[in-house]
Amino acid sequence: MKGLAVVSSAPKVGQLGNLLEFREDIPSPKPEENHVVVRVLAAGIAIDEIHGAEGSFLGYFRFGPKTVSKRAPLVPGVECCGVIEQLGPGVKGFKVGDVVLGSVKVMSSAQGTWAERVMLPVGPKFALKPAHLSPEEALSTFLAGDVVVTALEIARPILEKAKRPPTIVVAGATGSIGTLMLQAIRHMQPDGTKVIAICSSRNAGLAEQFGATRVMAYDTTPHWGKSLRRSVDVVIDLVGGAEVERNAAQALKKGGRLVTLCGPDKYVGTTKRSAFGFTSWALRIAGRMFSPFKHYSYVLGDYNSAKREHWQALHDAKVWTPTVEMTVDFDNIKEVKRAIQHVRTHRAKGKVCIHVSDLDSEDLKQ
Repeated sequence: MKGLAVVSSAPKVGQLGNLLEFREDIPSPKPEENHVVVRVLAAGIAIDEIHGAEGSFLGYFRFGPKTVSKRAPLVPGVECCGVIEQLGPGVKGFKVGDVVLGSVKVMSSAQGTWAERVMLPVGPKFALKPAHLSPEEALSTFLAGDVVVTALEIARPILEKAKRPPTIVVAGATGSIGTLMLQAIRHMQPDGTKVIAICSSRNAGLAEQFGATRVMAYDTTPHWGKSLRRSVDVVIDLVGGAEVERNAAQALKKGGRLVTLCGPDKYVGTTKRSAFGFTSWALRIAGRMFSPFKHYSYVLGDYNSAKREHWQALHDAKVWTPTVEMTVDFDNIKEVKRAIQHVRTHRAKGKVCIHVSDLDSEDLKQ
């Protein structure tokens, strides 16, 4: 079958686009127990997927096997929307023809989602596509939506005990995850909640469109924490790095919470760490989480802990208006490479997708 593949065992960080090949000899998957094979409609391009293929996920890990070659290529990609074609033993609750969202187990497989077909595990990272959304729109809410659900669940105890409508800061508010976060907060929190978006001044209108009650542009107000001194209940960090941590420490009330989905380094994965460097990074996070000297709590979110029913509830209420910024054709390798480079800039304002195949008339009857 056709697929986009890497054939180098050790691609350098930043080189995925240069090493990606369009191939027609990728082995077709066969469903294992509690797995399905889907025909891929759309696959996502996210920064973690890029880093994983380059061996710098969290600055250290590589998706898939260590040995990659022309004969044993690595197909990147973690998430997709597709049509079930085959059911493996033990699969319950789904049938052939269902249009679903799913993701591969990233550390164990040589075949990701940037291919005509992929085998997906049926579990927490698997769901029917919301009927009111296109494959690309649904995909833009899938793993990104899990990040939103995770962050808000971590923030919930602090928000519930607030004596007055709380103040929430979202750092990185106009990225593909940030816009979903703003919409979810406006739906889940009571009237009167202040939602402050930290983004660039050029994206201020976008933040307001998706629910921010106030925008503080980091390019004009870099010391936003000082301006908000001890007035914020929760800071949700979608950027990472010392600058956000410093501002959050100034902005948070006593007993407030910094919920970070990135950790102490900005844009984790842009450089390759040694084993010592990765251990050091992990220890820095542990030190922040268990420090007795902070006036606020620090929590690193793990989107794998997200509950699918919380994600489903937001879809059932049609809370999210997904933003798909760019869709490129599967067989246009030049455009795929351009999309990868765009995601790498961290300036995407919506989901970037690869269009692999179309829903046909039989699919639409499902």
